Amino acid sequence: MHAYGRPRLFEEERRLYDLLLRLITRMESEQERPWTLQLSFAEARPQLQRIVGFEMEITRLEGAFKLSQTRSATDRELIYQHLVRRSAHQDRLLAAMMQQQMLD
Repeated sequence: MHAYGRPRLFEEERRLYDLLLRLITRMESEQERPWTLQLSFAEARPQLQRIVGFEMEITRLEGAFKLSQTRSATDRELIYQHLVRRSAHQDRLLAAMMQQQMLD
């Protein structure tokens, strides 16, 4: 997926911290053992200073449907096996799509 637009940087550390908390919660919520940010805002500040925050109004999206088809058969099988073992619903759906592609 490629997103196009004009990025706008922001430097407010509190805003970046809150964004990271939301991102981590969303991306980790379906994992068997979800990772959480164990640092308070004050504890995270040194790391936040090394992260560039930006927002972007998307003007165009381009995507391609790819399921590792450019990888070797061995790599595809390993990726498939990894996805099958994961607990997240979207990972199992992706595994099923890969399996169908391997059968075609």
